[in-house]
Amino acid sequence: MAETLLSAIKALFCLNRWNVEPRIETWTEAENIAMGSHVLYAFGKHIALNDELLHHALKRMLFKSLNKYRLSDISAPVREIIQKNSPLAWQNIIDDAAKETIKLFPSSTANTFYGYMTLEGNYALKKEDKDLIEDLVKFVQYRVSYSECEPNKRAFPEDYLDKEEELETKMIKVLENEKLKKLRSSTHTDPSDLKGYLFLVRKLKHVRRWNRMNRFIESTVLAHTFIVTILATIFAELGKGEFRPEEGEDVQYKTLLLALFHDVPEMLTGDIISPVKKILGQYDPLLLPEIEKELLNELLLGLPIIIREDIRQKNLFCEPCKDIPFSAASLVKDCDILAALMECAFEMAVGNENPEIRQAFTNYYSLVQNSEWSMVREFSNRVRYEQEAKLF
Repeated sequence: MAETLLSAIKALFCLNRWNVEPRIETWTEAENIAMGSHVLYAFGKHIALNDELLHHALKRMLFKSLNKYRLSDISAPVREIIQKNSPLAWQNIIDDAAKETIKLFPSSTANTFYGYMTLEGNYALKKEDKDLIEDLVKFVQYRVSYSECEPNKRAFPEDYLDKEEELETKMIKVLENEKLKKLRSSTHTDPSDLKGYLFLVRKLKHVRRWNRMNRFIESTVLAHTFIVTILATIFAELGKGEFRPEEGEDVQYKTLLLALFHDVPEMLTGDIISPVKKILGQYDPLLLPEIEKELLNELLLGLPIIIREDIRQKNLFCEPCKDIPFSAASLVKDCDILAALMECAFEMAVGNENPEIRQAFTNYYSLVQNSEWSMVREFSNRVRYEQEAKLF
C-alpha cells in the first residue's frame, strides 16, 4: 500500500481500538479522535480557556494520534513497557513517525502541523500555556478511553477493571495542574452542566451513515466528523490567503469548529439520508430545518452560558452551505462532500461493487469539481486517481 494522506486517514477510519481485548462496543481511532475533540472543546470552555489556546489544543488532539497509522501494532501494554524501559527510544519512535507522517501533507503546511504530532508537542507557545494544553489533552484522552471501557467492563469485568483503575490514576495525576482543578470531579462522570451535551455527542458514534446500504466498512457519523475536521483544518491552513476578508483573522479556528460541529444535529435527528431529505423537501422545504432548529434550541438552553454563547456567536449549529464563496462554511461544506467521496472510495477499495456506492462516488466527484477552492478540486482528483490505481 502506498503511503499517502488518503491512506493514512483510511487507516484511522478502520483501525479498531482495544484490539487485544474482548469487547461488545468497538471504537475506531477516527471515532476516538472526534469524540476527544468534542470533549476537549467542552472542557476547554468549562475552564475558560481562550480561543487561541483552545485552537492549539484542538489541533494537538487532531494530529497527536495521526502517527498511529504507522504504529498501529504497538498495543498500550507494549507502549508502556517501552516508555518505562527506554523513554528516549519511545520519543524517537514517535518523533520519527511524525517526520514520516508530515511528508504526506502539502509541503506549505508541514511546519504548521509537525509540532502537533511529536511526543512532547513542539508547537510555539510559552511553556506555561503549552503545559496546560498538554495536560488538558492528556486528561481528555484518558477520560474518553475511560468512557470506552465502561460498556465493555459490564460484559468483561476481569479485562477492564484494572484498565479503568490505571486510567483513573493517570487522570488524577494530570489534574494536579491547578488550572484544571474545575475538572477534578470529572474522572468518573462529566460536569453536571455538560453531561447531557456530551451524552448526545457520544450518540454520534452509534449513528450509522448510509444506513440502507450494505457497507463493508462500518461508517459512523463520529468517524465521518473526524475526516471532515482534519481535511478542513489542513485546507484552512493551505488556503488561508483565499478566504474573503469578512471571515476575519480567526477564520482557521472558526473553520475547525464548523467542521467539528457540522453534523451535531444528527445526534438528535439521526442520519437522514439525502433521498429522504429530498422527499421531505418536496412537501415542505422548511420542515426538516425547523425540526432541527427546535431540537437544537432545546439543547442550547441546557448548556453552560459560556458554551451557549460561543455556539451562537460562531453559528456552530448552522449547517454549512455554499451560499457565500470563499467562506469557512463553504470550505467545510466541500470537505463534507470530500469525506463522503473518500468513504465511497474506501468501500470500492475493499471490493464493494454496490452500484449505489459507485454512483455516489461519481456524483460527489462532480460536485467537488465545481468547487471554488482549487485545493479541493486537486484533492478530489487525487482521491479518484488513488482509487483507480488501487493505492489504498
